[in-house]
Amino acid sequence: SGRDIAFLQRHETCAPSGDRGDEISLHPRSKTGLVNERSNPTTLVCAGESQICITPADDVLRAHSLNYCDGKRAGVKDTDGALAAGTLQTYAWEIYPTAGADYYAMVNAIRRVRDVNFTIPGGFAFCDAREPFLSMSDEELGAWLDSKNARTIALNILEPAHRGRHTHGTAFLLADHTPKHEFAERVRRIRPGTKVLVYFHCFISTEEAAPEKYADARILAADGTGQEYPTGRPAEKGLFPMFLPLEDNEYGQKMREYVAMIMDECGADGVYWDELGQSHWQFHYGEPWDGVSADVDPETLTITQKKSAVTLITQPFRASLIERILDDSIPLIGNGSPMTATISQYHFPRFAETASVSNLLRAQLYTPIGLGDHRSEVTGRDCANNMRRYLNYGALYYFYHMQVTGPYPSITAQMFPCTPIELHAGYVLAEERILTNTSGNFGWNDASDFAVHVYGRDGLEVADFAAPVVERDGARFVELRLPRNYMAAIIRK
Repeated sequence: SGRDIAFLQRHETCAPSGDRGDEISLHPRSKTGLVNERSNPTTLVCAGESQICITPADDVLRAHSLNYCDGKRAGVKDTDGALAAGTLQTYAWEIYPTAGADYYAMVNAIRRVRDVNFTIPGGFAFCDAREPFLSMSDEELGAWLDSKNARTIALNILEPAHRGRHTHGTAFLLADHTPKHEFAERVRRIRPGTKVLVYFHCFISTEEAAPEKYADARILAADGTGQEYPTGRPAEKGLFPMFLPLEDNEYGQKMREYVAMIMDECGADGVYWDELGQSHWQFHYGEPWDGVSADVDPETLTITQKKSAVTLITQPFRASLIERILDDSIPLIGNGSPMTATISQYHFPRFAETASVSNLLRAQLYTPIGLGDHRSEVTGRDCANNMRRYLNYGALYYFYHMQVTGPYPSITAQMFPCTPIELHAGYVLAEERILTNTSGNFGWNDASDFAVHVYGRDGLEVADFAAPVVERDGARFVELRLPRNYMAAIIRK
């Protein structure tokens, strides 16, 4: 037609009917409604002893995906689609049929197809070059690191501040990072082999003049005003303006300089990338246009306003920076699971934040890791409770809260490295280990030898716990009968 057009689509199936206990599950396991969750955009339709999953496979459909069920039909749709004049776009979706009505059969099938069962190397925690850590003796700091089983730590951007603000974005380039450099060297001296990362966020800048200096990179609302990160605190209004880092804009170049400064001036080993896929706002209204996103009038099926999916328009920049970091063998850990197929191809640990434990559903199609809950964890026992709860979602645990010291040694000492084979409700089956909070016979269906570590309600290892080994058809299994609120790690030898 020679013009930009709306392009809406849906891919659906009839919901089964009858009296066989049929059900439909959207992420996160809702029965009806509409769900926008691009990290796990699955619609699961169960019928008796079988099921099918519908999920988007290409970048655009996944970035726009809405999983839905109205009680009669279920599937995935795009209500934000467009196609720029003279362009070609290929869309793809996948159907996963599995025998047995089992949500985790779907999860594991998708994980195998997408090749995301790669090794997660070690434990993680946040730390910082500020109090109480600066006043700790070497012995105290070493004991704190040990309590987290932290082979990797991330330093934050709380100190030093720039004009009283966190040094987000281009403000990071203006701060003195000598304290970070000195602290990183101290950590590596106290616990050789520990990797020190520094915080990076590519969508926020707290530099005072950033909105004017990088006006062409502002994330814009539908009315043309600049978006900011909503903290919910009136006194902070205007302090966290948000930007689009692109391959061809100055703001994107400054973000590359930010990463270079982490490695050079901060003396870090690697990068912790916060909110890697996007930060809060899903769409940007303004130039440049991604060519595939728009607000669409559902009656006339015409474009009412062009917009860009933040995760799509910034993807070339983010992909190239990820490649640069990984090609240089620099450790990288991210917050948030991939929202596109392209970014899923890069393999490094990424976790889900867990102010709500059900957020772990977002991690199930990539690295199944939950960050400790900084809102509810006050004691070491709180940490242990979350280590146990996360296994209900087939997820591992990373420490968060800097001031909380967990039980030591906790199950996290036996959690890594971990190369997942399958996730299940209550346990993780990995090449090197099995982590479980449920009873049963566990093994690898072969003659593997293994060691068993059982942890009690306080999160500490239970000495001399009875865990008999049984053999069946030449395979060895441990028979675990765990009391309530216990968990165990079975380590393959």
